[in-house]
Amino acid sequence: MNFTELLNPQNSALILIDFQPQMTFGVANIDRQTLFNNVILLAKAAKIFNVPTILTTVESKSFSGDMCHAGAGENSQALAETPLVRG
Repeated sequence: MNFTELLNPQNSALILIDFQPQMTFGVANIDRQTLFNNVILLAKAAKIFNVPTILTTVESKSFSGDMCHAGAGENSQALAETPLVRG
């Protein structure tokens, strides 16, 4: 790969790590709703530009909850078809 090459769907990916309800309690430097909105916008942009997206979770069944249900309505649909790797 040439380091002057621009990012494109073939040489990049969006990885959302532990974007879950319980994990946001540790966030202090940004409003949680703003954080959620920013991640949803990023996921929508990745979908528009066909950038591969991967979601990962930690303890989703026992503690942290499932990230795809963190929002409601059209926002949760932005992540609905994205592969999910559970930890």
